[in-house]
Amino acid sequence: MEQTPMTMAPTSQDLTDATGAVKRAFVTVGLFSFVLNLLVLAVPFYMIQVFDRVMSSHSRDTLAVLTLGAVVALVAMAALDLVRARILVRMGQWLDARLASPVFRAALHGDDGGQGAADRVRDLGRVRGFLTGTGIFAILDAPWVPLFVGLIFVLNPVLGLVALAGAVALFGLAYLNDRLTREPLAQATHAARGALAVAGLVGRQADTVRALGMETGLATRWARDNARALDLQARASDRAGLVVSAARFLRLLLQVGLMGLAALLVISGQLSIGAMIAASIILGRALAPVEQAMGTWRGLQAARAAHDRLRRTLEGGRSAKAMATVPDPQGHLDVDGLAFQPVAGHDPVFRGVTFAVEPGSILGVTGASGVGKTTLARMLVGARRPDHGTVRLDGADVAAWSDDALGPHVGYLPQDVELIPGTVRDNIARFTDATPEAVFSAARAAGLHEAILRLPQGYDTPVGGNRDLLSAGMRQRIALARALFGNPRFLVLDEPYSNLDADGVSALTSAMDGLKASGASIVIVAHRPSILARADRVLVLEGGRARLVEKTRRADLTVLSGGEDTPRTQSPEPTPTPRSARKARAGHQTEA
Repeated sequence: MEQTPMTMAPTSQDLTDATGAVKRAFVTVGLFSFVLNLLVLAVPFYMIQVFDRVMSSHSRDTLAVLTLGAVVALVAMAALDLVRARILVRMGQWLDARLASPVFRAALHGDDGGQGAADRVRDLGRVRGFLTGTGIFAILDAPWVPLFVGLIFVLNPVLGLVALAGAVALFGLAYLNDRLTREPLAQATHAARGALAVAGLVGRQADTVRALGMETGLATRWARDNARALDLQARASDRAGLVVSAARFLRLLLQVGLMGLAALLVISGQLSIGAMIAASIILGRALAPVEQAMGTWRGLQAARAAHDRLRRTLEGGRSAKAMATVPDPQGHLDVDGLAFQPVAGHDPVFRGVTFAVEPGSILGVTGASGVGKTTLARMLVGARRPDHGTVRLDGADVAAWSDDALGPHVGYLPQDVELIPGTVRDNIARFTDATPEAVFSAARAAGLHEAILRLPQGYDTPVGGNRDLLSAGMRQRIALARALFGNPRFLVLDEPYSNLDADGVSALTSAMDGLKASGASIVIVAHRPSILARADRVLVLEGGRARLVEKTRRADLTVLSGGEDTPRTQSPEPTPTPRSARKARAGHQTEA
């Protein structure tokens, strides 16, 4: 028996490892920043020497040497600045490549059923964008403020005290900026994400919204939610703007005050003119990163919030089990004590669901709406973890399998079918590099091969998203072919007849018969008695419990399912009277 290797599931350790590597890279970037800030001192040093030596000695040679040294220092500074920026860009690319797949996979297992995967990918891009943007340079330069303040102390202790007081005041404003804006920014981000999510959902249901006249009401509601998000953003921006303006005023006031005090010291003979100018330049260089950091605080807060969301997503990802390999399943399904409790503190929708499905048999699942049939189907294929109980395939808990290991042996047709953007071939092949023969085989099993060939580009026809012009029935049959791809040993079909015409129903029943004959186990969720009649046993969900019913009569199945077996595609049409027949023919000719 072949052994399928387990692939490691994404966990928060992925983020921890990547963050550790980024921190080590920042050590190198920090060293570059230190050297860069030392080289910045070339300009004030040059000013001191020119005013205090060259002007008094009138030495052109000294001026030439000093100028050459300053130019070399500035060239080195520009080169190091370029290298530092490139290191940050490469680090951002590496971080994205390292975390993109784990974040995407972990988001697919989120509580929202994977709908937040795109948001988490955007969060990763937000973190990467901040690390590679210009705002990060102010934060990298801010730790070297004490170095510049110390140099001003060397020039003159009084000027050093002024610079120290100014630096402390600016750092205090930076802390105040954080305290005043953190909560409003978090609330604004949450509100904006909610408004965008509503807009996205409404956009996907635009036809329904327009047909039912809900456009005005939904637009009003979205405008209200968006206005709340904008109000919170404006509140945070107002606070940040006040603090940043105060910081800019303080910095300029300090530079004016320090220059005036230095001038007094020059008049009294306690300071040279060169030192006065150098002290002003050094103070501006010392305080500028702090002010710039406050200007980029919003980006820092957004990146930090995105990092926290990534961490929570990866912590919520499915943890890998100790089992290194698992055997290819034969289709023995054992379900023990499953329970579904959507809201903590409320009664479970169902509990204590226990049954088994042997290879080569079909189990029907039915019950009234809202009893958890679709949730049960998702638990059986490992798409949702049960609140209690276990689902075992050939004795192995499906929660212990990675999706890559379990997926090839499972066929799943969800109740609501939405194809993934790509081609027909991609969707049937589950976006793997499958051979054309394998894709054709799955399409033929679904009775779809000839219909696909009639499409504009055959198997290369784009589907999914805005490009999808297929009918609901065609999409469902492609999804059926996707479920049948690879001859799975375990098949779960959730209301597979909802959009199928007579040909689709015939193809589905033929496919089920073929899989059953090959020894696969099948679970089919349905209401129609004609479908349930094909099952060897029927599991009825009612009153939070489940009971198994052996294969029974059609009338009994109608009572169990609570519905009539009158599919719209099979409804007989009334025989027209001669007069109505003439009207029908006339109408047909008019339309033609």
